Amino acid sequence: MAVTAIFVWGGASRHRVSDASPRTSGDQSAYATLTSLAAGMYIGRFESALGIPVLVEDSAGGGRTEKTFDGPGYLVQTIQDSAGTVELMAVTACRPDFNPTFATAIGDVTLGKSTLGNQKLAGEKTQPPFDPRYFLSPATANSYFYDQYYLGNPGNYVNYIVGLNDACKTSADFKPLIALGYPALSKLTRANVATTPGIQQFRDSAVINTFAETAPQYTNIDAIIKGFQIGADRLRVRALPQSLNPSRDARTSPRRDLPGRDPR
Repeated sequence: MAVTAIFVWGGASRHRVSDASPRTSGDQSAYATLTSLAAGMYIGRFESALGIPVLVEDSAGGGRTEKTFDGPGYLVQTIQDSAGTVELMAVTACRPDFNPTFATAIGDVTLGKSTLGNQKLAGEKTQPPFDPRYFLSPATANSYFYDQYYLGNPGNYVNYIVGLNDACKTSADFKPLIALGYPALSKLTRANVATTPGIQQFRDSAVINTFAETAPQYTNIDAIIKGFQIGADRLRVRALPQSLNPSRDARTSPRRDLPGRDPR
């Protein structure tokens, strides 16, 4: 039975979360909870719905605070300003069978099933309508691969970010990125992402585990996440106790999925 709820913001649906076949009643409750939350809300609403955060960190320059909440099979990140307004929220699915579908202005995004390659907007032609944020760490830093969409009024003046990070399990073919190297990845833009060798192969294989959104009219994502990253931080959540860490059983680094690397 599908669980569908709609959160209305300014007369238009921001996102709704559903799953045609939730595994448990707990999943049904989780989908309803995630639907009831949105960037732009007061942090107290998140704490009331999700409980006490397991991680809290202030930005180096002050002014913003990141909080990480743990759920049954997922992690929620919030970044709030000094007044408590959540400027960015991100949901990362950690359990393979936790597959919420976010129905948004950029289309349906199903964590654990959708790939970057199959996220396409109606009317999309040659130039992708997103900005790529791809970083494959050559050492111990976190890796992440996100597409950032901003549609203006049709998207409620919200930035939507979909992709994968290495805090929780996902799958992708990272070999094309390794072949390209970091300098080429750092120069990816919406103008060249579709024509850069190997990128489409990676995107077609990259299973999305994270959905994020900003508050309406908060267009400067780099200012919001300065000192943080989008989505759960692998280097921080991996140290949580087993009972609080839905990512513990995941392969936590894409580099470990390559031949010759120990998956543990």
